[in-house]
This record gives sequence, C-alpha cells and structure tokens, in this order.
Amino acid sequence: MTRCFVLDELVALLTAVRDEPIPTGDADGATAVVGLPPTPRLRVAAAHARRPFRRPDPGDDVANPLEGSGVTPEATFARLERSVAALASLLLD
Repeated sequence: MTRCFVLDELVALLTAVRDEPIPTGDADGATAVVGLPPTPRLRVAAAHARRPFRRPDPGDDVANPLEGSGVTPEATFARLERSVAALASLLLD
C-alpha cells in the first residue's frame, strides 16, 4: 500500500472527498454523506481510500525547472504556492 502522495494528487483526492458522494450500495441508490472528516489524519485516510477511483494524472507532477523542462523557476514556485495553499485549506479548514 502506497502511503505517500504527490502534492496535486492529494489536493485532487481531498477535493473529491469533499465534493463527490460515494454510492453506499443500498438498493434505493442512497449515497454516503459528502464532506471532509473532522481531523487532518482522517481526511488523509479518506483521500487514500479514494485512490482506487482516480486514474493517475501525469499533470500532478511538478516540473523541475533545472532539468530543461522549459518551466521557469517562477512558474514552479507559483504552482507550488497554489497547491500548498489548497492543501492547507483542505486539511485545516
């Protein structure tokens, strides 16, 4: 079992936990309660549980500006800043 996440993968999974209902399997088609669990630890566990329902996205990787990717250091910093802000909001709000 993989216990680490790529930054934008975790943001996407937590967003899905927050926004997308999960079918309960009931005959009447009921869905589980949508929303983030109360603690950061439980939120990460819920994100991990969502992994089988999300295809890996190559866009989750942050390009290294020092490896000739064509991405500037400023663009990389801006992306990391947005991703970390989104993660902090999803984990702590």
